[in-house]
Amino acid sequence: MCELFAMSCNQPDRATRSLPELADLSPSNRDGWGIGWFEDGIARVEREPGRADRNEMFSDAMRRATSHNLIAHLRYATHGEPMQ
Repeated sequence: MCELFAMSCNQPDRATRSLPELADLSPSNRDGWGIGWFEDGIARVEREPGRADRNEMFSDAMRRATSHNLIAHLRYATHGEPMQ
């Protein structure tokens, strides 16, 4: 099953405490990850196939994602071929 995380705050914030815990679930959700947030009023999305806990791009996106609203997911492929 996929994992989903969402955050909504009154002030721009980073999820640097919650997103590492989400990444810890990567061994059972190993087929991809994504983080979405608003930066200067523009929607930003970072995503990659593979495990979040072994991906430097996930760590970098986690550090840069500062927003009132943030959403992240870990993917477990149940349909189609996992991306390589």
